[in-house]
Amino acid sequence: MNDKFIKNPFWYLFGPMLAYWLIGFAVKFVAEVLLLTPQIGVLVKESLASGAMSQEQIMQMVMSKSVELYKVLLNHQVEILAIGSAFTIPVTVYFFHTDRKREEAFLIPKIQKAKPVKYIWLFIFGIAACIGLNGLSFITSIALYSPEYQETSQILYTPTFPVQLVCLGIIVPIAEELIFRGVLFKRIRAVGSFKKAAMFSTLLFGMSHGNIVQLVFALILGMFLAYVYEKYGSFIAPLSLHITVNITSLLLTETGAFQWLSAKALRLAIATVFCAFVGSIMFVMIQRMEERVEIVIPKDEITSTKIDE
Repeated sequence: MNDKFIKNPFWYLFGPMLAYWLIGFAVKFVAEVLLLTPQIGVLVKESLASGAMSQEQIMQMVMSKSVELYKVLLNHQVEILAIGSAFTIPVTVYFFHTDRKREEAFLIPKIQKAKPVKYIWLFIFGIAACIGLNGLSFITSIALYSPEYQETSQILYTPTFPVQLVCLGIIVPIAEELIFRGVLFKRIRAVGSFKKAAMFSTLLFGMSHGNIVQLVFALILGMFLAYVYEKYGSFIAPLSLHITVNITSLLLTETGAFQWLSAKALRLAIATVFCAFVGSIMFVMIQRMEERVEIVIPKDEITSTKIDE
């Protein structure tokens, strides 16, 4: 490989991640400020209407309203998360397309993409994995050991179902897949082994989730997402799997299916084992997909595009 492919390994790997975090944090901060501005305005008006107030009285008024302000933020956390994620998408799309041009410029081989019919296995696998992993969490009662997870779950399911579907089922998975698989995994894979690329991108993916239960699920899901990216040779594969898992979880929670399954231990055990069986079959089908050849783009087919290192 041309030694000019990466001039600064640190920024090559961590630059996109840093941009992703900073943009997401900044946008969410601005969104929260704008959301609380009307409530703060009311607080200021009440303060002025009360006449001259001591600093202690002002602090007491602020504290009395702090719980109300906190509830406002909690009730809109999903929308705020989606807005922050949406603003990261243009930046990660830029990195994604720039990397493609760089790979062409340095003749990095591409893997032939899988046929569209093979995505049926992916969708079935995603549904089975979602039900199976959630069933396993109910059986082991792992969620009970994490108050942070219970609080996060309550926050995520506060908005209306259409809002959950758009924000958690579509926008957030697109933003996460672009940075963690489309950029990070792909960049490491271009210069190293699948194992290193999968472990590094999955570890960062897991760390982006705020509690131990979500961390465990994210680590398992992250490895699957990296694997299907490798096998299918297309970014559409991990994106489809991620969206399938998220939407399945939202649908089964909204319809009460998870609650119905967990109502009886035998019913839950049968569903978990069945989904594990189906998921294993689908995974084997994906694993046994025919080896696809590497495609090397000839130099005369490469457009003369200057790549900024």
